Amino acid sequence: MKLKFVGLGGSFRPKSSSSRALAVPLNYLKERGHETSLLLLSELKLPGFESCEELEDYPHSVHYMLDEIRSANGLIFATPVYHGTLSGGMKNAMDFFEYLAADPKPYLTGKVIGLISTSGGIPGINAINTMDYVSRALHGWVCPTTVAIANSWKQFDDEGRVLNDMLHERLLQLARELEFAVTKFQS
Repeated sequence: MKLKFVGLGGSFRPKSSSSRALAVPLNYLKERGHETSLLLLSELKLPGFESCEELEDYPHSVHYMLDEIRSANGLIFATPVYHGTLSGGMKNAMDFFEYLAADPKPYLTGKVIGLISTSGGIPGINAINTMDYVSRALHGWVCPTTVAIANSWKQFDDEGRVLNDMLHERLLQLARELEFAVTKFQS
């Protein structure tokens, strides 16, 4: 069964460690024959939530992100850790999910979600917890396996490859778990 997985990267920096971490499970899922889509805040350039009166007034990037989220069977959210929690950009992107409220399956209903955080120091478990709370508040199902990457600046080479075998395996475990759960939801 071919499924669609969408990754949302919450960093404004191109080639960030969170986008590199996000690419690992998405590449694995693509190699397994699934459709994947990578949405990076560094490319989307979303405006602030509630900066426009109506959804129609927002730029194409908002509509594109919402359409990708709608069409996904599974999602992976990855954020850098800022001040102990998820990035403001990631929270802003997730706030736009409010426009999914009137969908036949409101918000993230029926979607399975994997979570990743990256930090320059200690693991960013508060960022994982915050994304978990937001995902569950929006009716999403969060995978038990999460990946909080500490010292992320030294976990990837210049080409974006993971340098630590245990970390690489944990990211693949997240992908396998996500695929398994999404498959169960589809049956």
